[in-house]
Amino acid sequence: MIAAVPPINGSDLQDTNEAGRQYLQSFLDGQPLLAALITVCRLRLPERLADSPATADELASWCTSTLNAPDLNAEYLERILRVAHAYGWVQCDQDLAYSLTEAGTLLVPDAPNSMVPAVITRSFELWRQAAASMYDTVVTGTPVALDDCPTLYDWLDRQPPTVRDTFDAFMASRSSLIAPAIADLDLSGKRSLIDLGGGKGILLATLLRKHPNLLGFLVERGRVAQAARDYLAQDPDLAGRHQVLERDLFRDGIPPRFKPVYVLSSVLHNLGDDQAVTLLERIAKTMRDTGDAELWVAECVRPERPEPHPSMPLDLLMLTLTYGGKERTVEELARLLHYAGLSLLDVRPLPAGQSLLIARI
Repeated sequence: MIAAVPPINGSDLQDTNEAGRQYLQSFLDGQPLLAALITVCRLRLPERLADSPATADELASWCTSTLNAPDLNAEYLERILRVAHAYGWVQCDQDLAYSLTEAGTLLVPDAPNSMVPAVITRSFELWRQAAASMYDTVVTGTPVALDDCPTLYDWLDRQPPTVRDTFDAFMASRSSLIAPAIADLDLSGKRSLIDLGGGKGILLATLLRKHPNLLGFLVERGRVAQAARDYLAQDPDLAGRHQVLERDLFRDGIPPRFKPVYVLSSVLHNLGDDQAVTLLERIAKTMRDTGDAELWVAECVRPERPEPHPSMPLDLLMLTLTYGGKERTVEELARLLHYAGLSLLDVRPLPAGQSLLIARI
């Protein structure tokens, strides 16, 4: 005999639907909230509040003068501040003076681990187009937002210096989050560190400072290579211990060095599987010829089971801003290493949802 199904209470169903509605609404609210966060940074409000608390009127006056914005709307500004207060970027005292919260201090441009470059990067036209064209990317199988640009980096090369500098600062901030943890690892048996696609050199510089026995080499292209030279030259303690090599990782050879550790940080996720294996094969060949070499791969590793994780939104960015790039699981990365003739030895957790994979021939 089949048991009777209890009737569904209308109010229970309504409660369930309301919870689901609020949950989905939180995603819809993300777009205007991100726009408010970008506006807060572009108005430089955290920069002003880092000096001292200020009322809405004082902030409006400061913005009008500093940004040369005579038509700034004080009421609109106050509404932005209301949102910033509601979501914990600023706080407001009984005198209606605003000040920064702990989270808000990360919106000051020169603060340690500042998130301003990350926020402003999200305002770039390409990022907005990438989000808007995600449907078209899925149904056509190509990143529509890139248009005729072979890669994101080719798009950057066509942009004004302010855009390129902001993106470089964003990538440098990502390196700053993981560099200390990587520098804490044992490198006593190694003599050289080769950072492949190492940006302006944040990771390389951090490791060289922690390990005075190492010589450092950074491989980059064009303008980024020059930015790395300029950055590394600022530290007199690194003089004579580093060299920037202007090379293309696919067209030019991987430089052989004595007892080396090769580093790929946030490189593989830009590449489809075939391209990633090709690059890893080139590295493996040099490692095989050199001997006593290791490869360290830092990536935002996707969990084996779907769950909220920093790799999830990052994977969507790779979907819309690269040709085949993706965030991968440990198993998927191990498979790429295997195809290239490399063996995964260890996986170490890093901050910000990233992991370090250590491989040898």
